[in-house]
Amino acid sequence: MLQPMLPRKWQRRVATYTTLGLLGLTYFGLGFLGALDQPELHIAYMFCFQTLLLMIAVVFSATCIANEKESDTWTLIIASPLSGREIVYGKFFGVLRRLKWPMILTASHLLVFTIVGIVSPVATFLSLLVVITFTLPWVVLGIYFSLACKRVTTAVVLNLLTPMGAFMVIPLMLAFVDIIQRGITGNSSRLSELTYYYLPYYWIGTAIIRLSSNFDFYDITMPVVGERIDVISFTFLTLGFCAIGAVVTYLGLKLLSRRFNKIVGRADG
Repeated sequence: MLQPMLPRKWQRRVATYTTLGLLGLTYFGLGFLGALDQPELHIAYMFCFQTLLLMIAVVFSATCIANEKESDTWTLIIASPLSGREIVYGKFFGVLRRLKWPMILTASHLLVFTIVGIVSPVATFLSLLVVITFTLPWVVLGIYFSLACKRVTTAVVLNLLTPMGAFMVIPLMLAFVDIIQRGITGNSSRLSELTYYYLPYYWIGTAIIRLSSNFDFYDITMPVVGERIDVISFTFLTLGFCAIGAVVTYLGLKLLSRRFNKIVGRADG
């Protein structure tokens, strides 16, 4: 069973009140400056929420076996008649349960500013869907590392380095290739824009800024290809990539369940 991040009730209360207090302070300060009615500001908020949620999900999933491995309960679990599927899915939903409050905080922010008419309902729906479906595959990867690595620290480091590589190293490398090609041929290949498609920040930012302006049909230029689409096409395209994230999560859980015995060194039977 997964333990709470803060085991004592007073610690959870202090963390909750501190978080809400700091968030309320930013609302007060930005409201005083008259900036809260700008959709661009809520893109920045959502970027922060997405990053924090991703980091929490990465750490929680990579440490979901920590208590068992640091005690004798992991040996008992492996020796039990529980199937790999039951263990993997149990850990998966356990991690999701620990992500409940960060997700509620993210959803509450969007819902409040949707009610007051700053963020559109469609943008709120798409943003929350992107946050969830683009985070779940990293949870599955963290569970794999927690199973495959003997040390909890190794699992956490690997699960932190992987999204850092995907979100920072790969875009920088592709941007470097674009710069070189521009210097040689005079034309950029725009390869770095390929990363936009798996970066949740692109979909969240575009949804909020394009769908929160009275639903005007602005032209949206798609990365790499440079084709222009309207907001309806963008909405369905976003739903399609969210579906891809959900499918990747399902296939990852299925593969992890099938290979569970091999990963942990348990005999089939």
